[in-house]
Amino acid sequence: MSNSRLHYLAYGSNLHPYRLSRRVPSACPIGVVPLPNRRLVFQKRGADGSGKCYITAVSESAHVASDSAHFAFGVVYDIAAEDKADLDRIEGLGEGYNEETLTVELGAERLDAFVYVADPAYLNESLSPYHWYKEMVVLGARFHALPSEYVSRIETVLSKPDLDSTRESSNADILESMRRLNRKM
Repeated sequence: MSNSRLHYLAYGSNLHPYRLSRRVPSACPIGVVPLPNRRLVFQKRGADGSGKCYITAVSESAHVASDSAHFAFGVVYDIAAEDKADLDRIEGLGEGYNEETLTVELGAERLDAFVYVADPAYLNESLSPYHWYKEMVVLGARFHALPSEYVSRIETVLSKPDLDSTRESSNADILESMRRLNRKM
């Protein structure tokens, strides 16, 4: 067993430490990072056919640098290197998501973190996330006290009910645990 650690940049349903720790028990949040010139969207086709998150680059010439609509946030997590293969499988690396390394600023420190980015072949602007999925992203953003304007933008994303009652029920249990943790903050 290795003691090697990696930095993982979460920005969507893995923002909340409860959700991520169920997937990767070694995950430990180390800080919130701004992602200028990036935008969070829900147009990546998931295995279940719904819209999942990804961060897309926004051209610097397309906006004013202070425009918060062209700004995303992520949370850098420290994970055990041996857990990465599990996270790759869960996230669908090579089946909708690719991996990139981003250099992010956490305070005065610059860190390289791996992040999952949407494969262009899996993008579809007509997709919507399930209600439960969008709520996971909102709860994660609130847990980490991301700016209220940013959280509000996520809340305005149109979502839809999940007609798979088994999937809906299992995610409802996870959401309740996430809500409980948020109430304790």
